[in-house]
Amino acid sequence: MPRKFASALAPFKNAPAWSALAGAILLLAWTAWFVFAKLSVYAASHAARLEVDTAPNPVDAPVSGRVVRSALALGATVKEGDVLVQLDAEAFALALAKEAAHLTAVEPQIAALRKEMTADERAAVGESVAAVAAHQEAEAMRRASEALASLKSSETSQLERLRQQRIVAELESARMKSEAEQRGAEAEAARTGVTRLGGEVIAKRSDRRARLARLELEIAQLEAMRSESQAHMRTLAREVELRTIRAPVSGRLGDVRALRAGAVVEEGARLAVVVPQGGGLQVVAFFEPQAAVGRIKKGQTGRVRLLGFPWTKYGALSARVTNVGSEPSEGWVRVELAVSRVPGNTAPLEHGLPGLVEVKVEETSPLTMVLDAAGRFVTGIDAQAAHEPKAAP
Repeated sequence: MPRKFASALAPFKNAPAWSALAGAILLLAWTAWFVFAKLSVYAASHAARLEVDTAPNPVDAPVSGRVVRSALALGATVKEGDVLVQLDAEAFALALAKEAAHLTAVEPQIAALRKEMTADERAAVGESVAAVAAHQEAEAMRRASEALASLKSSETSQLERLRQQRIVAELESARMKSEAEQRGAEAEAARTGVTRLGGEVIAKRSDRRARLARLELEIAQLEAMRSESQAHMRTLAREVELRTIRAPVSGRLGDVRALRAGAVVEEGARLAVVVPQGGGLQVVAFFEPQAAVGRIKKGQTGRVRLLGFPWTKYGALSARVTNVGSEPSEGWVRVELAVSRVPGNTAPLEHGLPGLVEVKVEETSPLTMVLDAAGRFVTGIDAQAAHEPKAAP
């Protein structure tokens, strides 16, 4: 019996040697894996959400005012140009109507003055023609009077010589002398008439020019008033339009502020956000600078887990980096990613869904990962980054 038991225990006498050999093999395999294996390293975002690839359009109040009418309803579909909120603009509308009435009254006055100016210009042309004709007529009469006066003067001289020779009577000579003097006076009167006519023409032209200048001044003043009224009307129309808040684009109201008639809004207050329809979806994620800058690059792949839909049930979304911010904003780096469904994912994709993004940044060995973690622990980089104040993205 003892001999049989000893033979049964013989194989176990070398068990420690086999155990040591197996342990050494496992240790070598683990060491090889630890040194040479490649593991994917992911950078995880602090926050992320789905957004339409055409950016949502915020609707802010351009001016302060009292709400007269509001058509804001969460989820409502609007078209570009639809009135969302109407602020009180009655004072500006009344002033605009007053300026329009004033402008309506100014236009006929300008038209009447232009007609009067045109008539005066035509009259001035007619007066010029008439003045030329009258001057020519006066000149002809002057020349005729001077010729007749010269003739009578010559006849008088001849009669005077005949009277001295006692060929004609003295009375005849006196009569001829009187006629010569009369003709001379008539010639002098004709010359004076030509001079007077020239002066009258000059005076009439001066009066006409003065009248035309006055009309031009009145027209210029009225046109200045019209331009001022038109500018004032544009300003008032702008004020009225500023108080008519319209949808900047067609889409759906993704966020609204509850407003009722009589409420007062301040300038710059956010009233609504219009989410354009028909565009694709993208993921906007925010990473810490040390995790993103220089590590996340365009074209890298990743995955998106929606917070409202557990990934164990709905699965994750496939993502690809399309844009990476080069400068942190409020302590975060913005990264945009294109998304696509993977088989088994049934989560509804809508604008505004929050989630988390993991981007594959490199492949490295476990040894390198341990050394990197140890270096961060020794230098305190992670602890320092955790204590830096950051605004919520």
